[in-house]
Amino acid sequence: MVNLQKERSETKPRTMVVVCAWCHRQRVMGPDLNLYWIEVEGRQGTTHVTHTICPTCKTKMSGQLKVD
Repeated sequence: MVNLQKERSETKPRTMVVVCAWCHRQRVMGPDLNLYWIEVEGRQGTTHVTHTICPTCKTKMSGQLKVD
């Protein structure tokens, strides 16, 4: 168990890919440090993915989503 914890602490951080659960566009940071949603073919080998909803899909789905 100690070896596994040591390995995890020595590995470099992995990139988290943020994907819209509805349209599957990915959120990326542009050269101006703003966030953009773009269509991308595949994930280019990244294993860490999290899902959210992009602003466009949120607007389209606002009538169907229950927001508290």
